[in-house]
Amino acid sequence: MKHPLTLFAALVATALFALTLSSCRDTLPAGPPTTSGSDTIAFYPHPLVDGKDVTGHGHDGTWPLTAPAQVTGTDRFGKVQLTGEGITVLNSNGLNFTGNDSYSISAWIQLFDQPNNPIQDRIVSKSPASYPPHGYELGISLGRNIGAFVSDSIGNHAVAAWGGLTDTSSPSAWHMVTMVVKARTSVSLYIDSILSQTNTTSASAMAPNVGNDTTPLLMGGYGYLLDDVLILHHAVSANEVAARFHEGGWYAHHDTTVVPPLPDSGWSRKPGLSGTNQDLLVGQFVNATVGFVAGSNGVFLKTTDAGNTWSLRSPVPVSGTVYGISFFSATNGFAVGDQRTIAATFDGGGTWASINTSNVPVSDLIRSVCFSNQNTGFVGTADAYGAPSGSICRSTDGGTTWNPIFTTQGGIYNIDFNIPGSNGMIGVAQGRFGVSYWTNDGGATWNQGTTDQPNVIITRSTFTSPTTGFAVATNITDTIRGFILRTDDAGHTWHTVTSSWIFGNCGIANNGNGVITAVGFGGAVVESTDGGSTWVGTTSGTSRWFAVQYPTPHRAVFVGMNGNIATRDR
Repeated sequence: MKHPLTLFAALVATALFALTLSSCRDTLPAGPPTTSGSDTIAFYPHPLVDGKDVTGHGHDGTWPLTAPAQVTGTDRFGKVQLTGEGITVLNSNGLNFTGNDSYSISAWIQLFDQPNNPIQDRIVSKSPASYPPHGYELGISLGRNIGAFVSDSIGNHAVAAWGGLTDTSSPSAWHMVTMVVKARTSVSLYIDSILSQTNTTSASAMAPNVGNDTTPLLMGGYGYLLDDVLILHHAVSANEVAARFHEGGWYAHHDTTVVPPLPDSGWSRKPGLSGTNQDLLVGQFVNATVGFVAGSNGVFLKTTDAGNTWSLRSPVPVSGTVYGISFFSATNGFAVGDQRTIAATFDGGGTWASINTSNVPVSDLIRSVCFSNQNTGFVGTADAYGAPSGSICRSTDGGTTWNPIFTTQGGIYNIDFNIPGSNGMIGVAQGRFGVSYWTNDGGATWNQGTTDQPNVIITRSTFTSPTTGFAVATNITDTIRGFILRTDDAGHTWHTVTSSWIFGNCGIANNGNGVITAVGFGGAVVESTDGGSTWVGTTSGTSRWFAVQYPTPHRAVFVGMNGNIATRDR
């Protein structure tokens, strides 16, 4: 039986006058979820295909008929969708929310019939047929309006929000609709990543028994397709809505196993941190809490709380910019940069000792450093005038002396031995004119690899396995063009996976769980959440990011121009 939307129709007339309308695009401040909980109640990747809740909470849906009514289309992943009476979730006690709860319901919909055909149906609802139908509902009203409402069982204390789908010429388009309820505060509706309305009418008077009964949860109906229904026991932020809309947050959209999301506090920006406005170019975390960043004019900072706070340490003795750091521990490490500088610290940047670099080619500038173990380290150099030459220099005595071992056909801006499972034996060296070299014997010998981008500077790499890695590069002559390269043979060959629409990539890192993050010009943040198969671009701020690090799988730390540092938790 078709679920009535009587309350929807009754509320439309008053809602158009009473509700506070907001059309701002994702402008709410970043911050942690508005409630203490971040529970995933249910997630249905293919609600009208099998109705399965993949969270393990047992809220599986079933068809009310003996067989689905008809085949009408496919979901966003090509799976056949069966529509008609929709899905009924009988095990719904865990889907109850009271007036004291904050929660969110999000779903993707496609209106596959005539774009202006008046349809009226639920998307996700849990409310009895009796009037007033206390409970909650995200639904479609007449004329392609989307509605979100909450009502209690003791009167007409209804809180609602409304918005309309605007692309009436494209009935095949998928839209993400999200209902956000803040306990005794408001109901908000987002269409795609745009906040359509927020309403506070009667919110503070909501009785605590909203939706607290044995009514089944209903999903789906006539006239549209449904995909990726997610129910959370907290009020998500605008940043979280935007992240999910861009396929970068909450649940990653896969056809198979789905990992429950963690709280995402969004971006916490710390401009001019610790009083510095110097550009921050490089960073490294040695464990989950201790990390370092360095940059222009030798600036050097340290954190001991995973990037929440930073302290200025002694400047690196470099006449210019620090281009690379390599630390063994919270105290011992090296920094390299302009004027063939190599400096060592044994107290976490409290003091620095300059290292003799007389054997480093005089015409070169040092642009990168990496130690494969505490005894063996490598620095990469580049010709001071941009000529197609450079070198790899090695130390075998813990950084005391350095000697060139290999002349390259382009400056070396990246050396990376941080490759999972390689025990320091596999490494890559990359740089100007797209040059790429690889070693599988700990750097004793180097072999020339290939790339499909000869007119770029490759600046950073990150490996997700002993064979699979990703690197970022910027076009030498058109610096707003950026590229992400991929290797599946431990750095022997590299090919482009994304290009042109990314603004000059500078840094890249991965969290060890399939998330790969690249950063660059204009606040660009380009990410893959599926191990590098697909990529989505967004921005955080407008300044250039130079580097990104993951101290833990759930925290990213970004550093960039003018002392800007940002953290993001997921």
